Amino acid sequence: MHLDSPTQKQSRRSALALSAHTYLKGKQMHLALDLHNYPLSTEETALITEECVRQGDAGPDANKALTEAYITAQLTAQLWHVDSHDAVTADELETLIFDLIAKIKYGTVIRYRTTSVRFANFTFAINAANVPNAMQSYCEAFVEKRLDTADEAYRLFEEIHPFNDGNGRVGWLLWCLHHVVQGEAWPIASAPDLFSQNS
Repeated sequence: MHLDSPTQKQSRRSALALSAHTYLKGKQMHLALDLHNYPLSTEETALITEECVRQGDAGPDANKALTEAYITAQLTAQLWHVDSHDAVTADELETLIFDLIAKIKYGTVIRYRTTSVRFANFTFAINAANVPNAMQSYCEAFVEKRLDTADEAYRLFEEIHPFNDGNGRVGWLLWCLHHVVQGEAWPIASAPDLFSQNS
């Protein structure tokens, strides 16, 4: 069995990052990923499986979908880190969020939710009618670096809870992405449990 050298892996990541850049700038409608060639660590693969189980959507299809979303978010993080002089807009972040949720939900056309949501700790997400405006404000705050910590970015996204399903997984990816936006390394960890009955 042939294993790629670190240089070959980095070269492949760079090529995929260029594809992500093209996608993010609106020159390409969908980011095609070769999941078999993208070098995820054993820890990342295990973490993706854990996140699927944690969100109650385990199985090979859910795992593959979250893997694709994870890679998309990670490549976007690399792009933002390398290309920080070319600021990402709130609209581009919102497009990325819709792309992540569509990948997680197997390519389903996703819209913002139109129903109420109650969390396990018996608090409620914001009113569904306010979701579009709240998401615009969220995206602006995220790209303008007005959200001080990744935990704050995660909590706010989860409080908005913009979609009917998949919010936990997208929120986790935004939590990871925020670490990079703040100049930190991409975390190989789960986001904090903010909405359990004990929170």
